[in-house]
Amino acid sequence: MPSWPKEKLDKWVTVYTDAGFHEGRARVAYLARTSLTPRWFDNARDCQCTDVQAAETIAIWFALNEVHRVFPDPATIEGLFVRTDNKWVAELVGAKTKSQRKHYLRRALKGQLQTDLHTALKGVFNAADHYGYELRVKHVFAHGRANDPTARWMNDQADRLANLRSKERQNAAN
Repeated sequence: MPSWPKEKLDKWVTVYTDAGFHEGRARVAYLARTSLTPRWFDNARDCQCTDVQAAETIAIWFALNEVHRVFPDPATIEGLFVRTDNKWVAELVGAKTKSQRKHYLRRALKGQLQTDLHTALKGVFNAADHYGYELRVKHVFAHGRANDPTARWMNDQADRLANLRSKERQNAAN
């Protein structure tokens, strides 16, 4: 967003999230960058869930909490530019108004969304509200299809962190 003043951009963190999912287990990861310090930070963890949509949403929830851990002062960060390669989750989490959020949560409670996804979605919305972050969510093309080289590299790194197979290879080597 080149038209934003620098002091506004300095209060936003760009977060690329991804998840690897296989048979009820997932590896969720994020890679974040900010011009505030300027610095990069990333993390990944394993979790249990029912489907890939829930895993992708958990990755965003995980990133929200980790950004707050890195920047605990609420005045430091105004919002997160969340970039995910899951188009459906980008639309779901990108609900801008409280009425849109309530609509998705009501659908989840009626059983139209998986229970894990409902929990993760509620976690994302509650964390964003609690920390005072505005979320701007955008879908990015996966696996090197992004036109922007920085976005491609960031998404590739998040994908690498979330890769379940590479973790299995590491465990087998140990």
